Amino acid sequence: MDEIMIEAHGIKRCFRLGSGEDFYALKGIDITVPAGKLTILKGRSGSGKTTLLNILSALDEPTEGEVIVGGHVYSEMNEKEKEKLRRYNIGFVFQSVALIPIMSAYENVDFGLRLAEYEGNRDARIKEVLDLVGLSSRMTHFPNQMSGGEQQRVAIAIALANNPKILLADEPTGAVDSKTSNMIQDLFRKLNEELGITIIIVTHDISLANKVGRVVMIADGKISTEKIMKESYKDRMNELTTDGFSSDDSHEEFSILDKANRVQISPDMLAAIRSRFRLLTARSSSQKSDSRWCCVSGENIL
Repeated sequence: MDEIMIEAHGIKRCFRLGSGEDFYALKGIDITVPAGKLTILKGRSGSGKTTLLNILSALDEPTEGEVIVGGHVYSEMNEKEKEKLRRYNIGFVFQSVALIPIMSAYENVDFGLRLAEYEGNRDARIKEVLDLVGLSSRMTHFPNQMSGGEQQRVAIAIALANNPKILLADEPTGAVDSKTSNMIQDLFRKLNEELGITIIIVTHDISLANKVGRVVMIADGKISTEKIMKESYKDRMNELTTDGFSSDDSHEEFSILDKANRVQISPDMLAAIRSRFRLLTARSSSQKSDSRWCCVSGENIL
């Protein structure tokens, strides 16, 4: 059985709106992430995936629920302990690259190591991580001398420099072109396979989702489905380009039971069910419809 690196139970996050009303960005999330695995959190804008990532990284606190990372229970930790956990165990990659413009790639990584109070040989580590992301020949270049993809790779090197156990990335391919996106996607897979680091990537990029073993779909603050890569595709991954297959070919989709043992069906899955089996939903006046979600009980779609 795989060791669990991250687990979250019953996560809810409520925000108070200007009108005084409560808005729940997360509505009871349960998720586990095995150590050394790459997991995608996929969903539309506003689905709650970034909010969940912030809670898993201890940058935000849930309104309800519990998070355990590497055996550390967040609710039992103070802010100083959480900061230490982030500094030594979690690396962050964001969509907006925030390199220091007056520093070279080498100096940007060095600055990150100094902030993390790295105790090893900084020079050797900087060269190692820049080589790992394919930038050994660009160490002395400044951000304005690098492409967007190269800047993002420097950001990944900074996140990796302190040997974190976990790497969290929020829309890392959102601001680059498709060719650069493919390169960054392949880099994350390489880091996961070669370093055994636990990686969670938040994205709405379907091409990235098609390339990893596990995709957790989030909609309206809930986990709707999970997609697990078919065994027949795992051995072919290195031979396939991003456009070489679709998610329908590469993954199997599984519905998620809620605590009432009801199946949560996403809009895409519901449409597929209706198309395949030509089911028509008949609603009586006593049944209230929800255009976003349906519950399955027995053979009836309500």
